[in-house]
Amino acid sequence: MSEASRSAARDKAHQAFVRSWRLEALVPVVLFSALAIVGLLVGGHRESLAFAALGAAGSVLSGFWGGVQARVAVPALLAGSIPLGCGLASTAFGHVCLGGSCTSLCVPACTLGGVLAGALVGRLMGQKGVSWGGIASGALLTCSVGAMGCCCVGSAGVIGMGLGFLSAGALSTWWGARRVFSH
Repeated sequence: MSEASRSAARDKAHQAFVRSWRLEALVPVVLFSALAIVGLLVGGHRESLAFAALGAAGSVLSGFWGGVQARVAVPALLAGSIPLGCGLASTAFGHVCLGGSCTSLCVPACTLGGVLAGALVGRLMGQKGVSWGGIASGALLTCSVGAMGCCCVGSAGVIGMGLGFLSAGALSTWWGARRVFSH
């Protein structure tokens, strides 16, 4: 094999690698775009736009940054769909009246969704031994997707989701890390 043919083969392999890297980097962007469209169309809250912009920037950066941020992007986005779905489902039901008082379902639904998403993301992060940068990147993506559905009653739904996410995420990250380091 001549030097020219080796060089051509090397260039062709490099081009294929770059092309596949670019396609892989688009996966979080496409997934976030689909979740954002659902969140914005079904939820219809103006506040969702700020969270959509934050999540769009995060998904683009994590996809093209590569490394740990790219590996945690898709699981984090899927975990964020839990509070997104809970918030959007609660707006469909409106409120519940028991006895003489009525309450919105958004805050408890978003808190529950945040707990589930935090437990899932924390468990994944603890198992994979992800760095603090990866955890922060995953948390940003999860919370920005979830907040698009949880702003149904303003900041209370987003705060409930965030508190649920942080408490369950910290607990399950600690639990997963404890199990990894004990073996």
